Amino acid sequence: SDLFDSINPGTLYVMSFSMRNATQIPRRMRVVAPRTNVFSVNYIPAGAVAPGLDYRAEIECLIPEDSLDFFFTDKIVVVMDEYSVEVPLVANKPCPDIVFEKRLDFGTISQGEEASHEFRIENRGKVPGQISMNVGDDSFVRFERTNVEVPPGEFVTIKCSMSAEDLGPFRELTMIEVAGVGEPMLLDVSAQVVLHKVNLLYPNGDGIIDNLDVGNMLF
Repeated sequence: SDLFDSINPGTLYVMSFSMRNATQIPRRMRVVAPRTNVFSVNYIPAGAVAPGLDYRAEIECLIPEDSLDFFFTDKIVVVMDEYSVEVPLVANKPCPDIVFEKRLDFGTISQGEEASHEFRIENRGKVPGQISMNVGDDSFVRFERTNVEVPPGEFVTIKCSMSAEDLGPFRELTMIEVAGVGEPMLLDVSAQVVLHKVNLLYPNGDGIIDNLDVGNMLF
């Protein structure tokens, strides 16, 4: 794919590319233009291209200044008689790069207890990231803040709590969205809810020890 990385809106960027006739006979080439107005292709239609020779063209990219999105995708298709090649096009403005641990494990908690954990969200990008946690009204998971801004090169720590109501394993996926940046990311929240009593647990995390063989004993 052709990538226009961290480009400024309102500025025209141009990238050259070449197409080669790898067959044994002269063939005509043409380029099917992109569908969106962010990308365009610039080339002069020519006659048949001799075997082994290149045919050059340019891809232009111009992100509108008023666009709220960060990422833009499209494609061109190079056609040569019965042959065709699809070339993906990708462009992005300077954008936040949000990083966090994708799993938040509360471990073993007692039924009826409210437990809390903290998790860290870091922005390794070049611009601030507007982040929102989408939690349903029927969710057992709660965040102290559901909307937060993370400056570039910094991080924030958010407290997450859950109320343990049903016995057994608990798992819930929380969507975390970054404004203008692609698909939502997922935070996997899990716990093991047990009765309020002392339990023996396997040290490797395999759960509760139901029975323990202490061997033969003297009367």
